[in-house]
Amino acid sequence: MMRLRSMSPRLTSPLRNISSSSAYRARNPPVDPPLQTQAPGFAYTVESESPSEPSSKLPKVVLLHGGPGSHADFRYISGEFAALRGLDKDPLPTLIRVDLRGYGSSQPPLQTPSAANLASSLLDGLQASEEGDGHTSSYIFVGHSLGAHVALEAARQQPEVVAGLGFIAPVCFSHHYGLRPYFVNRFAGKNTEHFLLGPPIRKAIDFFYTQFGFPASIPLEEKVYTHRRVAELDFDGARVIAEHFDKPWFLAYPNDDHLIEPFIYEELAGVMGGGQEGQGHVVVFDKGGHNIQKSQSHAIVQNLLEFYEKHWRENE
Repeated sequence: MMRLRSMSPRLTSPLRNISSSSAYRARNPPVDPPLQTQAPGFAYTVESESPSEPSSKLPKVVLLHGGPGSHADFRYISGEFAALRGLDKDPLPTLIRVDLRGYGSSQPPLQTPSAANLASSLLDGLQASEEGDGHTSSYIFVGHSLGAHVALEAARQQPEVVAGLGFIAPVCFSHHYGLRPYFVNRFAGKNTEHFLLGPPIRKAIDFFYTQFGFPASIPLEEKVYTHRRVAELDFDGARVIAEHFDKPWFLAYPNDDHLIEPFIYEELAGVMGGGQEGQGHVVVFDKGGHNIQKSQSHAIVQNLLEFYEKHWRENE
């Protein structure tokens, strides 16, 4: 069940049970086009009405994964887009999925994987991938989980190319259940390479991610890199960016997330753009777990396209 929701925050208790989307049966099959690696250290996919001519004055939608993660985290959203392409009289927006630096095929890792550095690498990669197109694209950055902070940082660093922002079950501005106590997680992330503390910390990180339901197949180094990323989170800085963001934004979140409590999502909705009316599109799901980009992909795409239609297509 899905519903739009008011933006007033309320307190609630964190859910302890892992809510998995592994049993989800997709309405449309997932799509995973081949990666492109035209720019060094930047792997991505481009999905558009005409792959040979993806250029448009309309903003492109860039999907940013959390951690651990990759572009493949959005294969069900791609499946929904693929099912719709060619059905509407208006072409769908170009969809770009990336492997953030240090994940998947975007190597090597960053020495300091902060949201600011990941955003800088992302923006450089997008610019390099579009050299020769003859125009500058604009983007709607949509971040899942930890990807939300990267989206906010991209808006801070290059506001002129950011048309809007989107958040799917995002890490927000307060320490959520999955990161508490944060000082412990920050200490662990800062000391993964320490000659004495490193080995037991890495073992603990492996256990931590397994306990929270991440697949055992994820390489340990990716989990460690993600925890280093966690240690670099700037919650206050992200809040300031959000408060001053004056363009359209989209938020989708579940009420049964085992990592992030609903009141933390509601806090983000109240902070974005200083609380100004008319810019936000908020959709709440009763169920879906943290990976709603899979479990609620159909409804997310429908709402994302409504958001796109209202703020860009109607003003074209």
